[in-house]
Amino acid sequence: MADSRDTQIPIDRLVATVRKNSREEVRISLRLFRGHRFIDVRLYALNADGTWIFTPKGFGIKQETYQPIMDGLAEAHALAIKEGFFGG
Repeated sequence: MADSRDTQIPIDRLVATVRKNSREEVRISLRLFRGHRFIDVRLYALNADGTWIFTPKGFGIKQETYQPIMDGLAEAHALAIKEGFFGG
């Protein structure tokens, strides 16, 4: 049975788009699928007629894995800057 909060959360709410290259972009969305809420990080590709299409490349982040993933990304970012891998 659907949770009453399901009616308050837009399905596939786009939060950010990051251009990867001229033919690909990463889209970050809030999603509700089969009663499960998650953050979807998905690669989209530009097809021959100029339409962006969903690809199977990507992953979903559930509530229970969100904080460990964010902590790991923050740690990787700090280390990359410290070791000169990224600029400031």
